[in-house]
Amino acid sequence: EFDKNPSFTKEIVNQYYALLGNIYFKFGQWDSAQESYEKNIRDFKDFKLNYYLRSKSRIIIIDYLRDRIFDKDGIEEIRNEYREININRDRIKILTEFVAISILYGDKEYAYEILEEIRSISDVPYSDVLNNVQKFIIFSMKEDSIQYLMEIENKIKDMDFPELNLFMNYVIGRKSYSKGECYKAINYYLESLDIMYRLVKKIPDKNFQKSYIESHQGDEIKHEINKIFKEIFGIEVHCVYTADIASGKTDIENYFDFKTLFDLIGDEDFSKIVGDSFSNNYIKDVNNVNDLIMKFDDDYKHNLDIILRYLAKETVAQKGIIFLCNEENDEFEVIARLKDENISMVNESIINIVEKRKDGIVIKNTFGYNKNNVFEVLLSMDTKALICMPIIRREGDIKENLNERRRKSFVIEDKIVGYIYLETDRLFNRFDFERLNLVKSLSHLAFLNIENYNLKTLSTIDKMTGIYTRKHFDTLFREILYISKKNN
Repeated sequence: EFDKNPSFTKEIVNQYYALLGNIYFKFGQWDSAQESYEKNIRDFKDFKLNYYLRSKSRIIIIDYLRDRIFDKDGIEEIRNEYREININRDRIKILTEFVAISILYGDKEYAYEILEEIRSISDVPYSDVLNNVQKFIIFSMKEDSIQYLMEIENKIKDMDFPELNLFMNYVIGRKSYSKGECYKAINYYLESLDIMYRLVKKIPDKNFQKSYIESHQGDEIKHEINKIFKEIFGIEVHCVYTADIASGKTDIENYFDFKTLFDLIGDEDFSKIVGDSFSNNYIKDVNNVNDLIMKFDDDYKHNLDIILRYLAKETVAQKGIIFLCNEENDEFEVIARLKDENISMVNESIINIVEKRKDGIVIKNTFGYNKNNVFEVLLSMDTKALICMPIIRREGDIKENLNERRRKSFVIEDKIVGYIYLETDRLFNRFDFERLNLVKSLSHLAFLNIENYNLKTLSTIDKMTGIYTRKHFDTLFREILYISKKNN
């Protein structure tokens, strides 16, 4: 078929080298990427201008990322070539990449000049992503812009572009450190490494994993974290670098093992580091159980909600629910959640294990943590750790002692009325036995609030018909009246 249609053959080969170059570029295999791009430039210059210019532009970017050579003349040549043709969508993307390496090189004036050229191209509708990337780049060059950078990073996070989030977290970390905000810098550097880990573990080839880490500044981020730890704690963190992986001394999993880091950070410092990860101002000033109890009111849902959010803050959980066991229909009912989670997130096998043990469980697959934990297989691929804790009601069951028939004794039987369930896919978390004990302590407070809910339900719903009683409507009216007065 190729022999019958030579132009089709040329198109396929052209696309093949472009695709191959992009794949190698994506994973930081600079030499292989450059080889593919050069074949496109050499063989297809007069065939497909967009592929030719894209390949030519990528070689300039590779020269900078690999060798720190900033080819300004080459960039100018490509800018002039793009002005002569009408391929503005590609032109905007390439110019944005040139802005990024101009900033990394330190030539802000040249970066602003290219941004002005991008603004002048008015016939191409901006995508939200590209528009936010350009805004991020502009603010990264300004003083006192960290808050704006954080807002843009959150927007990109909602759009689900993890590689951009990795880059943005890295930039915010650098910017925070330059402003003396060391704890914030550590948080954003760790976020970068966390995103990097989640992306790397999806790459099946070890060499590509290593080159991806190198090309996305993994070692540099670790150097920065080490520098900050020396500065604020006076200690040096033992880090694994890509050179250690290349020499065969260690592996990729160990590269992302933060156990040493966790051991060095106390509770107070840990709270300072992760403080910016919790935008819920209501829970931000809750630093211990006493603070938590002070936030309680007569609303059981409110109390369960802040219990859950406090535990998420202490463990750095990303997902979490509190759910009840409905005895009438043998189903679970979610009564508090962090976001929009539902019962489907819970592994039934974990519930069965906790039910048999009548005690909580922490499962974590972080390298070096509890290596003999047989429950690790229950974690889904994207889950790094979880905690499941039963909420228990203790009941007195009078039973006759067979040996002393005249004497009766109280035998305490535990009954599970619900569960607290937390999980995370972040490497940097505090799912450990200390936090497990905290969850266990707060499960008692959760039980008291659930009992209040049950009592309220019993007194406001007719058991025979399931219809609300007058008391329910009286209570509801008082609540509405209270809210109306409060809101004037």
